Amino acid sequence: MKLLSPRLIGSIMLVMSLTSINAFASNDDSPPKPKEALGQALLAQKCGVCHLRPAFGAKTYGPLLNASTLGGNDVALKTMIFNGGTHMPAFKYALSTQEISAIAAYIKTVPAGASVEPFAMQNKE
Repeated sequence: MKLLSPRLIGSIMLVMSLTSINAFASNDDSPPKPKEALGQALLAQKCGVCHLRPAFGAKTYGPLLNASTLGGNDVALKTMIFNGGTHMPAFKYALSTQEISAIAAYIKTVPAGASVEPFAMQNKE
C-alpha cells in the first residue's frame, strides 16, 4: 500500500481548511468584500495551523477567532497580529499592514461564539 506524501497531505489539509473556513462567514448570503476574502485566505494560510480545528472535536493550539476576539477591538486585534503575544509569533515581518488589516476585517465578520469545523461536519444538525 502506497502512503501519501507529506506534501500531498499538507495540500489536502489546506484545501479543507479553505473550504471549512466558510463556517466563519456571517449568516447573510452576500459575497465577502475583497478585503475580507483576502483576510479569509490569509487566515487559512498563516493562522490556520493554530486557530483552525484540523478535525471535528479537535482542540486548537490558539483560541478560535471571531468578532468577540480581544473584545472586538480592531486596534487590539491588529496589534496582536503585528506584535504577537506570549504564545503567538509576531507577523510584522511576514505580513504587510494591508494583509494584517484584511485578516482583522475578516475575523470581525465571524459571529461571536462561532467556530470552524471540518467541512464535512458543517451541515450535520
